[in-house]
Amino acid sequence: MHVNDRNAEVQRGYEGGEYKHFVWWRGRKVNFVDHMRGRTRLRREWHDEAGAVCKVEMMNADNKPEVKRYIRRDGTCYMEEIVGPC
Repeated sequence: MHVNDRNAEVQRGYEGGEYKHFVWWRGRKVNFVDHMRGRTRLRREWHDEAGAVCKVEMMNADNKPEVKRYIRRDGTCYMEEIVGPC
């Protein structure tokens, strides 16, 4: 089930009452999708103008990216960046 937020560009997804996805739209296209476990963000998938996933950020316990993976159109990773603490 998807629930629209007060902000028209935001949609929240629930499965069995559990918060699973946060979707941010750019017009009629997805900008990014946050995959959640409750209120904890596990990863963020960025989408390009054509709608394909182009970058995946794996989040740490502080809700900051700890690994960034850059994705080709065929779904394979061409570069991985480990993000150190700030």
